[in-house]
Amino acid sequence: MKNKPITHKAVMRRFEKKFPGIGKEIEAELSKLRIAGKIAECRRRAHLSQVALAKKIGTTQSVIARMESPDYKDYKISTLLKIARATGGSFLIAA
Repeated sequence: MKNKPITHKAVMRRFEKKFPGIGKEIEAELSKLRIAGKIAECRRRAHLSQVALAKKIGTTQSVIARMESPDYKDYKISTLLKIARATGGSFLIAA
């Protein structure tokens, strides 16, 4: 008998049963990971170093490094828009 693969939704249901409300916390963490990853992806696609991107948007390399970290929490829409413009990307807020 073959093992049936488990889906993301099934895992989330199990966690929600054991830990009510954890789904929202997990989704918040995943959102931060996505933002950090997209910043790094856009920067690399534009062939920019962290230093070069920082100069283009008027900040420092350490700020870019922090924003590319999944632990970062203080994203500002204005800064994300600057990054999108500097890297030739676009910026979309989706609910």
